[in-house]
Amino acid sequence: MKRLITLPLLPQNPASNSIDFAGLFGGPLVSVPVRPLAPASTCYWAATRVAEKWGGEVVCGYLVSILPGIMIEGVHHAIVRLTDGTLVDVTQYEQCATDSVGFVPDGSACPTLEKPPYLSNRWIVLGYEDLVAKVIEAHEAACIAQRRRADAAARLGHIFDPFAPPAAREIATSDPELVVAALNERVAIRSFHRSIKALTVAAYNDPEQAKARAVATNPGQ
Repeated sequence: MKRLITLPLLPQNPASNSIDFAGLFGGPLVSVPVRPLAPASTCYWAATRVAEKWGGEVVCGYLVSILPGIMIEGVHHAIVRLTDGTLVDVTQYEQCATDSVGFVPDGSACPTLEKPPYLSNRWIVLGYEDLVAKVIEAHEAACIAQRRRADAAARLGHIFDPFAPPAAREIATSDPELVVAALNERVAIRSFHRSIKALTVAAYNDPEQAKARAVATNPGQ
């Protein structure tokens, strides 16, 4: 199946002009260079390690991306402010290879490293309202299921640090509570993927959406 391409929403993108980032995300939209030193989905741990090793501080906020004509998505994320004030994203960008990302520092405290927080995304709907609503609902259900599975694993003493030795992260996976939580997590994630598939099929069959994708991916042509 073809895949919708999510693009970083940078300050110079005209789509950002009408958005109240401070009101919706907690701060201004800034462009942050990417220097991937760690895999995706390890941002809190990776940013903490880089700040401790080279100096600086962890900054939390929202990684903002856009599906042209469909939605704008804010994913909670952590980057590093170096000692000279420069902001740097040290984890890989999940959607596509890029030199910079759109980021909104929200001034809040970062989650603890005890376990992944699986925080809800923030969304701005641009089109396909019914299908996007189903994506948002399914994503929230997946976050809840992931938090419950993480809670169950934490009670068993699981170490979530992705950089810890594998042996230190082993847990009793046969624990009944964890088994049920993991099963519910898989079901919720499958439901989320189905909602994304439905949106993708609709968008790729829409001639107007094809034009929007062409403009977004080839702005100079």
